Amino acid sequence: MTNEEKEQILTLIEEMEGLNIWSAAHQQFPDRDIETLEINGFLFKTLVHKYERALKQLKTELSAETWMYMPNALNFLTPSNDFTLANNLTRLKNYVTVTPNMGGFQVELMNQVRYQMMWGFWDRSNRKVHDVNALEVEKAVKEIQRGKKDLESQQKMIDNLRERVDQKTEEVNTLINTLNESINEILKQKTESEQKNIEIQQILNVANEHKSKIETSEKIIDIAIHDFQAKGENIGKTLIDFQNESKTLSAKLSELISRSEKKLKLINDAYSEVDGMKEFIQIKEAEIIRIAEQASNGAMGIMFENRKINLGKKVNQWMWGTLLASVGLLVWIFIVFAFLYGERYEPEWLNPLLATLKTVPAFIVVAFCSNQYMKERNLQEEYAFKASIAMTLSAYADAIEYSEDSDRRELIKKSIERIYQQPQIKKEHYGLFDLARKKKREELLHYIKEALDVIKKNQT
Repeated sequence: MTNEEKEQILTLIEEMEGLNIWSAAHQQFPDRDIETLEINGFLFKTLVHKYERALKQLKTELSAETWMYMPNALNFLTPSNDFTLANNLTRLKNYVTVTPNMGGFQVELMNQVRYQMMWGFWDRSNRKVHDVNALEVEKAVKEIQRGKKDLESQQKMIDNLRERVDQKTEEVNTLINTLNESINEILKQKTESEQKNIEIQQILNVANEHKSKIETSEKIIDIAIHDFQAKGENIGKTLIDFQNESKTLSAKLSELISRSEKKLKLINDAYSEVDGMKEFIQIKEAEIIRIAEQASNGAMGIMFENRKINLGKKVNQWMWGTLLASVGLLVWIFIVFAFLYGERYEPEWLNPLLATLKTVPAFIVVAFCSNQYMKERNLQEEYAFKASIAMTLSAYADAIEYSEDSDRRELIKKSIERIYQQPQIKKEHYGLFDLARKKKREELLHYIKEALDVIKKNQT
């Protein structure tokens, strides 16, 4: 081995010591448990341990005084007779960084182990030539670092969820504060209206008192006129004086009537103002009810929509699982009939029957994955349907409320019941005896169309 070859190999070792082989395995096998993953009969974590041990031991041997006696090439280790330490380490690195390929990684690692065995330093760690404890400690440190990265990733996800929850809580609190302000404004206006009613009642009491006085004065005048007429001419002078007093009293009465008319006008104006306040209060109440309904419907619809999105991940997982299981089924059928056909039995038809029975477990796996995919897909459709129901509940309720025709109200109710039924995920199959049900469905579609026309007219 030359000094240039040694420096090239040491440079490759330094680059490879920092590689994340676990991440490459996750990238190649995203749906597998890496802790229990096997590559060509070897546990993956065992291969990682051998990889780290091989790099450390090779680096130690190259640092010894006898490095120049180590061969760079052992062509008989590979079928292509092209084994060199530089090529071997380069291929190991590419199988991790360029295109993750744990199968090729295992083959090249075994070539490296055979090289170290043939040169006689693979088992020197057992004779304390290499520090085995250092290898174990380094392995444990890498395991701890990997676990720490996983914990940091989970903590980041939790923090993001917490921020979203805090944001939604703040939005709800803002809406509640807005509603409370509207309610306080309505209560304030209600108090002012009650105060106006009290003032109006006081004015009415004063008017009633004046009315009683007028009626009393009229009675007195009638009695006086009757007395003067009875007494005749003897009381003429007194009658004249009384007439003068009556004129004065009439003038006062006219003034009192004029004042009463003004008071009545004020009362009518106050009643008009009270009616306006009542109408304003009713408008505010309707607006609060509408805001509350929209808030509740929107929150429920968002919850169902989020649930539908979360279910979409499982649907995708089971879809890919079904595809992989189907591919595995085809591969397994090929292996069984090509390589595992077994010895021949008599009669001849027994041989394909036994081979077919060997493929039954693979068919069961494909059926299970397909069934799970359909279940998750149906559940996603149901939550999407529930979300749309939550968003349209208020509109249909308003259509029923503002409809005055009893027949039309009944038609809208039936249409709403049909519209809010859960969707049929699977297609219905009709036989020869389902003509009556088909006719009823056509009538129902006609009723629904009429109901939609009625709703559009009410909205316009």
